[in-house]
Amino acid sequence: LARGTIQAQLSQVLEPLNQRRRLAAAFEGEDILMLYESGEITRWAFGDPQTRESIVGRVPSQPVTASALSWAADGSHLAFTGSYGGVDIYATATQQLVRRFVPPLDFPSLSPDGSLVALFDPDKNGEAVYHVQSGQLLLTLPGTPVLMGAAFSPDGLYLAYGDGARAVVAEVASGETTTLDPAPAVASPVAANMVITRLIWSPDGQALATVFGVANGDSVGPG
Repeated sequence: LARGTIQAQLSQVLEPLNQRRRLAAAFEGEDILMLYESGEITRWAFGDPQTRESIVGRVPSQPVTASALSWAADGSHLAFTGSYGGVDIYATATQQLVRRFVPPLDFPSLSPDGSLVALFDPDKNGEAVYHVQSGQLLLTLPGTPVLMGAAFSPDGLYLAYGDGARAVVAEVASGETTTLDPAPAVASPVAANMVITRLIWSPDGQALATVFGVANGDSVGPG
């Protein structure tokens, strides 16, 4: 400050954080600790020009995405994702956090009794089914993200999820899948960029409705 010169400059931000704001920073010896709006805490050794910023911790920061709320059918659990990915699952009776899944897991869907949750894993490009209480991974299924999440059948025995414009139904116990081809209008070349955005089971589990949208880069619009 006395000389009015720049001692060090952070010119390259970590890729996951380059679109997020820094909320606070503090000196710690020869390092600077920084807090981002998505909850990451990073460290930068500003005295060493060869040192890059690194993530050293994370505090909960979960602005809720309204389109990604999921109630268990019996009302026992509520799951939601945040604007920065990750999923929290709460027990509604106690209002206590039961399980937290860190980013990039996203798009939660709870089974009817709240014992299982299906999450989309963009790193593996597919659905992942977890046991809520233990956090154990039970099943992985290749597919594409569904804006409103995958859907368990009313009896909890099957999971419907998306694969582009096609719906796939998996038996949860065995992982065996059946692919459902879309209607001709959706399958036509004109609708090549259509994707499934929502899946709805009938109350008796005998029918499955699919809602489509138009994929445009990283966003999906109504179709």
